[in-house]
Amino acid sequence: MVLVELAVSVLQWDVQFGDLQANRDISAALLEQAAKHGADIAVMPELCNSGYAFESKEEALLYSEPHGGETEQLWLELAQAHQMVIAGGINERDEDGTLYNGMLVVGPEGVLARYRKVHLFDREKLFFAPGQEMKLITVKGVKVGLMICYDGWFPEYPRVMALQGAQLILSSSCWIGQPEPDSDRELSCITMHLGHAYMNGIFLACAVRSGEERGLHYTGQSCLLTPYGRMGQAAPALGDYVMTARFDMGWAESKQLGEMSDLFEDRRPELYTNLCKQEP
Repeated sequence: MVLVELAVSVLQWDVQFGDLQANRDISAALLEQAAKHGADIAVMPELCNSGYAFESKEEALLYSEPHGGETEQLWLELAQAHQMVIAGGINERDEDGTLYNGMLVVGPEGVLARYRKVHLFDREKLFFAPGQEMKLITVKGVKVGLMICYDGWFPEYPRVMALQGAQLILSSSCWIGQPEPDSDRELSCITMHLGHAYMNGIFLACAVRSGEERGLHYTGQSCLLTPYGRMGQAAPALGDYVMTARFDMGWAESKQLGEMSDLFEDRRPELYTNLCKQEP
């Protein structure tokens, strides 16, 4: 095993719809906490600069940010000051005015990735263009995959990242639940991501926003997950939280399950060709 340890933080808060400055201030305060925890990587929720529940394309455009915008500049300053990688969901406006449900990843050296959500959920399709490529970055020699919320509903997506060498996946989410705290849906986000970690033998850090927004209830319960179905940490459903875990990345190198079983070597891709067909 390669002895690489990464301290990974997930940040959770009740994102303030349309108040970009308030969200910048909250993200800065929570990132400072992550830095005090010694974080190498900090991941924040989906669309955490703007909020999620847009009512029109015009409103989504109003609360979008261009490349080099104020949120990007703030996160770059904090990444440089604390020598850490910061990943956060952002309402991204491209140079031609196209909007993307994006994940901006910055480090001490600058912008590392602009990932754009590939699988758009429900009304997101009215506001955003879909991303067209998978993104992996490298942090301290470790390959790290990126995905946003509904991307995780397609198990082949994190599997392909794992096959490409990802040992850790960062997931930003606005997971929509029910008002009742004991609703079965409240555990669905953790359950799904735990399955990805287990089935791919990888670490996974999922940052989920909390609170309510225009009638939508968000589950919170951000989580840090280890390979083979182990729960690292999970936040409560409500409130602002910073959680940090130290991951020994060597545990995500081997896919061996037993003397004669291996997660990847035992695959039968010749039987999975339907996955690549355009029609179900």
